[in-house]
Amino acid sequence: MAQASKGYFAISRESTPGVAVTTPTKFYPAEEATFEFQREFIEWREIRGSRQAYRTLIGAARPSATLRGPVYPAGAMGSILVGTFGGYSSATTGGSTVAYKHTFTDAPVLPSFTLERADARSGEGGILCERLAGCKVESLQLTAAFNEKVEMTANFQALRKPVVVTPVAPGSITYPSMVPLYFKGASIKVDGV
Repeated sequence: MAQASKGYFAISRESTPGVAVTTPTKFYPAEEATFEFQREFIEWREIRGSRQAYRTLIGAARPSATLRGPVYPAGAMGSILVGTFGGYSSATTGGSTVAYKHTFTDAPVLPSFTLERADARSGEGGILCERLAGCKVESLQLTAAFNEKVEMTANFQALRKPVVVTPVAPGSITYPSMVPLYFKGASIKVDGV
């Protein structure tokens, strides 16, 4: 049985990679947001003059995050696309003052983000609120079936392990006001062709 959630997912661009943004700026209605923290171990076998044949040392830590959900044309989706490509430009199109064309381009440096997820907002009885700093988009997958919503899966690699924080107050969370994208036909241009 599906249950409603008062939780949230937030993404904020960091000015210094790895230094967490403590006040989230963009919220995204995600279907799933997972934070993983795995530590590798280096293990080898040797003769050491004891019955302990294996020696183990702590190896690399690999914090990561996965975000899944529909694609909303406003809100955090622009941040995720900038995180994928690195550069962007925006300009009004067709003489309009409200319609914009956003162009995403490859850049030599990708931006770093702070991700935050919670099962409830502040004061609403939640038990989990985590923040993950130093996140860079590792991969972005878009899937679309005709006449269905466009789905996104974004994978992030992080510099820090998730930390427990205080959730955001209910009044400071705003989501995109428009509906998610539905695939009803498309045209794709590569280098203007």
